[in-house]
Amino acid sequence: MSRHHEARYVPHIRDAIAKAIHWANRVTQTEFMDDEVIQSAIIRQLEIAGEAAGRLSEEFRQAHPEIEDRRLKALRNILIHGCAAVDGYGALSRGAV
Repeated sequence: MSRHHEARYVPHIRDAIAKAIHWANRVTQTEFMDDEVIQSAIIRQLEIAGEAAGRLSEEFRQAHPEIEDRRLKALRNILIHGCAAVDGYGALSRGAV
């Protein structure tokens, strides 16, 4: 994959995580659990970050270990495929991303 393509994914990861954190910081955990719109917005951003992380080449990942691509991809797979009950608010507050 060319650097041009990979350079496109890094801002997607950064921006999606920033949005998810911003929205999560605006509500309490109870408000998050009671508001499907906020849940959907935060979870969607985490899915975007995980999808973009999955498109990074191994060479790029090794050159940028600060990008926790495997954790992002794993979280994305859980969110997309419903592998487990997910607490997106808790994932953010625990620093999962």
